[in-house]
Amino acid sequence: MGGIGPHKTAYLTLDELTADPTLARRLPPDLAWRCHALPLAEDNGRITVAMADPDDAEAREAVVAALGPKSCVVKGPALAIDAQLTEIWGHQAHSRLRLQVCAWPDTLSGELWDYAQSLGVLLGARLGCMSTAEEVDALTKEGGRAHCDLAILGNHGRPLIRALLSRSVPDDGLPYQQRMVPFAVLVAQRPRWPLERILLVICGDRADNSAVEWALSLAQPSAALVTAVAVVPPVPAMYHGLSRMEQGVAELLATDTPLGRQMHQVARRLAECHVDSILRLRQGAPDQQICREVVEGDYDLIVMATSPCRWWLRQLKGDPVCSLLSWVDRPLLLVEPTTA
Repeated sequence: MGGIGPHKTAYLTLDELTADPTLARRLPPDLAWRCHALPLAEDNGRITVAMADPDDAEAREAVVAALGPKSCVVKGPALAIDAQLTEIWGHQAHSRLRLQVCAWPDTLSGELWDYAQSLGVLLGARLGCMSTAEEVDALTKEGGRAHCDLAILGNHGRPLIRALLSRSVPDDGLPYQQRMVPFAVLVAQRPRWPLERILLVICGDRADNSAVEWALSLAQPSAALVTAVAVVPPVPAMYHGLSRMEQGVAELLATDTPLGRQMHQVARRLAECHVDSILRLRQGAPDQQICREVVEGDYDLIVMATSPCRWWLRQLKGDPVCSLLSWVDRPLLLVEPTTA
């Protein structure tokens, strides 16, 4: 691949393109369509990707950032690339995600902005910055529907974190379970990059589905390993030693329980998307077990589902979100359930 510069580089041109669908899905669909880019082959970690206009430096940099620095760019016919993308992804619309970094009331740090930029490139998203009280207020009071898909903020803005996680869903005349929750919240405490290990916390209900999709959207382009962990209540002391009271992952997947069904669905979804994954079961108090898993797994990002709830009620119920925000030292992505 040629270097970045004012002069065009002569790229190898391929007239016939044959893509590996599994490899092609390593590139986020929106980025693939926007840049007319198609991964074709991989050899010892070096990915060859065809682009309609490899001289477009911005598009080329975005594709290489998503696939890895060893990527080799070649030139291919735009129509042929788009035809392959249609076959792989279908005719679905690819609207770009909108990421907004909250830089109020505190000054935006360079570390947080660099992290947000890396996420934006990885997701092929539009990145903006909210630096006024009015812009941030719109997120908490208007539901953020027209503002962003992901709000990114540092751990220092505790009042803002509480406001975002306690915000009410706009009253559009629908029952809560049929409303569209507008955006997720990423508390980027001590950002870690690149993304290599993602922890996906499974709660055992439909709320997990949105968290799973966010985890996939980040794991696919980064080739990160996803560990899906579920926590079950501790076995009462009087039953210790009785096998029928103790569950492992295999036994849980075989049971017809909400958590068993959800774990099975998550496992199937991860396999369908060809994401390297591990299923794990822990037993005990949820907040303690999740924190222990974070320490032992050395994860770069934690993803879990949550729902709008008053902060004092979260603390009263012992919501794991409270413990994680006060204890963990890495980014935490909180996703609310989204249903049509």
